[in-house]
Amino acid sequence: MIWNVIYVKPRTEKKVEAALLKMGGIKAYCPVVTEIHQWSDRKKR
Repeated sequence: MIWNVIYVKPRTEKKVEAALLKMGGIKAYCPVVTEIHQWSDRKKR
């Protein structure tokens, strides 16, 4: 199994993953960390 690494612009990870699958049928491993920011009145992802 051969691994390749690509660098993408911030917040475009999922778009690039979808484009790779659509164009070349390339499966991508895309680990994305979800952070929750909490204020006194609300939470935001």
